[in-house]
This record gives sequence, structure tokens and C-alpha cells, in this order.
Amino acid sequence: MSSYFYNLSNFETKEYKLMANFHVRSNIKAMMKILLFIMSAAAACLLAFAVIPSAYARYSYPSQGFVYVQTNGVDGNEIVVYRRGNDGKLSYQSQVSTGGRGPGGAIDPLQSQSSIVLSDDDRFLFSVNAASGTITSFATSRSGLVLVDQEPSGGAFPNSIAVHNDLLYVLNASGNRNITGFRILPRGRLQKIDGSTRGVNSDQFDVGASTIAFSPDGQNIVVSERLANQFNVYKVKPDGLTDDPVVSPSVGQTPFGIYFTPQGTLVVSEAFQANQGAVSSYSINSDGLLNPISRSVPAQGLNTCWVVTTEDGRIAISSNPNSDSLTSFLVSPSGELSYLSTISIGSAIVPLDIAITRNSRYLYTLNSLPGSVSAFRVEDNGELKLIDTISKGLKGNSGLEGISAM
Repeated sequence: MSSYFYNLSNFETKEYKLMANFHVRSNIKAMMKILLFIMSAAAACLLAFAVIPSAYARYSYPSQGFVYVQTNGVDGNEIVVYRRGNDGKLSYQSQVSTGGRGPGGAIDPLQSQSSIVLSDDDRFLFSVNAASGTITSFATSRSGLVLVDQEPSGGAFPNSIAVHNDLLYVLNASGNRNITGFRILPRGRLQKIDGSTRGVNSDQFDVGASTIAFSPDGQNIVVSERLANQFNVYKVKPDGLTDDPVVSPSVGQTPFGIYFTPQGTLVVSEAFQANQGAVSSYSINSDGLLNPISRSVPAQGLNTCWVVTTEDGRIAISSNPNSDSLTSFLVSPSGELSYLSTISIGSAIVPLDIAITRNSRYLYTLNSLPGSVSAFRVEDNGELKLIDTISKGLKGNSGLEGISAM
């Protein structure tokens, strides 16, 4: 920078000094203009790069997304991919093989919730292949799903998956019932964690274990046992292994679906052997025991089996297959449930699994009897408004079960 300035001691006349000062001021102004131009150009470049969407960024297009449905075909399990528009409506995109087989059957062959789940960052989708005893990993993209890996589940009849960060646990509901853990590697491959298999404390027959879920902090894993009317809680250690389960009784009959609010309240759907339906809530004590908060709040529907909550934890929503309805509950900051409303979604629909988008704006039901997916808008007050129903890619009464949304 020194070359732009003059040493005034070299000039002996007043005129030269004035001229030198003029040049100094002129050069300073010119340099300031150049610096301002460079800073403006740099800011523009940074802004341009900031708005380029990453291939896997969850919030690149927050108004759009995807819904995934599992077919459980006995001759070949598939995932049906639907693109979600900014109005919540779905359009069929593709069908992708999992590389494994499902149990087939008609209605509710897995008897579980969370048989297909997304990773926390939505980069990967995981599914169970109950008849093959395997789990499949897919990479997600705007053009569809790409199969990344398929691994033995560590047991028989895997029917539910839970994910927290890079940790995945699968529930094996038949034979020597157990949970088994895996690490999710950076590109979506699965690596079994040695010594992670833990038994499920149930003396009931093979499909007594229904659903597995992580607590929001990742410190506990909960498994529901609908036939034993109890829960197993496994403490998760820093290395991803778990302690032996702590068993707690269910306050209602046939605990089926389980879902955590972000605040850590465990919300449980209770099917009551299809004779009625209710939802309960629990907190987890430091010793792993479950502490009931709300006990069997009636859902005003029959066979309440699946349940989800909104991202803020204020609303819980259950499906009631035997009455073709959905029920909304208010959830207090302390985890107390109160009945809000029930909406009928048709006749002979049998809504099984349900999924809610990350922003909680839309809810989707998998209707097993006709073979369709219904889309609902979730209002701020918890009310549900039917938007649309799509059936392309699905076959009714064919074993459909498992749905996930992003």
C-alpha cells in the first residue's frame, strides 16, 4: 500500500505539498471504492452459494417431501414412493424392492408400529423384511430410493425399527424374541454391534412384542408387549449397548403403538383386544420404570393401535381401525392427555399405520382394506381436515403395513 502514498518531505514548495495532499486523498478514495466493490462481490457470491440446496438437506424445500409405504409382499417386499406437494396431496412416483420378503396376509400382518422409519436427517429409510429376517437400508433422494444395504436382523420376524442419531435397533418378534443394535455408517450401510442382542421378557407367543422406540435423548429404548400387557425399558450405554430390560406393567390392555413427544413423554395406544380403544402417557424414571401420567383416556373409537405426536408435543393423534376413525388429544407440558375430537374417515377403510410430516402440517393414514393412503391437514388446534386419497401402487387387503413421511 505504501507505493500509493507520497513522502511530503520530498516537496519543498507549498504547491507541491498541496498537490501531494490531493493525490493522497484521491488515491484513498479510489482504494475505498475498490474495497467496497470487492466486499459487495464477495457478499453476493456467498449469498448465491447459500441458496443452492444440498442434495440431502431436509429444509431445502420445506413445503414438499415424500411419503413411503411398505407392501410386505410374500413374493417380494416393496416400498411405494409418493411425492408430497406443498398442498399435502400425494402423487405416485415409483416402487422399489427391499430385496427381502414380507409375511403377506391381509390386514395387520406385522402387528407393529414403525416398521419403516427415516433417519434423523432424512437421508436414509430403513425397512423390515419380516419373512426374510432382514432389514434394508435405502438412500433417499428427490428421484426416489436407492437400495444401500440389507442385513440379517439378528433374530426372526423383525417387525419394528427405532433410530437415534447413528444408532439403529430392531425388534425381532418371533422365535428367541430380542432387540439387536446396528451402527448407521455415513453412506447408510448397517454394521451390527457385537453383543447388542438383548432378550425381550415375554412368555407370550411369537408376535407378542409390537413396537420399539428411542426416548428423545437416546438414553432409553422402550418395547411394547401387547399380549403380556407390559413394557421393557433398556438403558442405552455410551457404546451403544444396552442393559437388561426393566419391566413395567401397562395401565391399559393391549399396549400397541408407542411414540415420544420431544419433551420425553411416552404416549401409548391401547387396543383393548379390539373391544374399545384408549391412549395413555408415561414418564421414565431414572431406574427405568415407567411412571403413568394419564391412564387410558378413551379414544371414542375401537382397536386403537397407532399413535403419533406433533413436533411441538402439544397434540397426539391415534388411529382406530375398527371404527374407521382418527382421534386427536391435547398433551399438556407435563404429559397429561385430554380428549379433543374424533373424525370418521369413511366406511370399511381400516386405517392402520399413520405418519406425520416433520413440520406436523400433514398426517397420512395407510388404509389397508381398500389399499390407499389418505392425506389430512393438521390444524393448529389439533383438528384434522381430509385433503385427498390416493390408491395408485397399492393393492387392498394384501398385507400393507408401514408408512413414513418427510
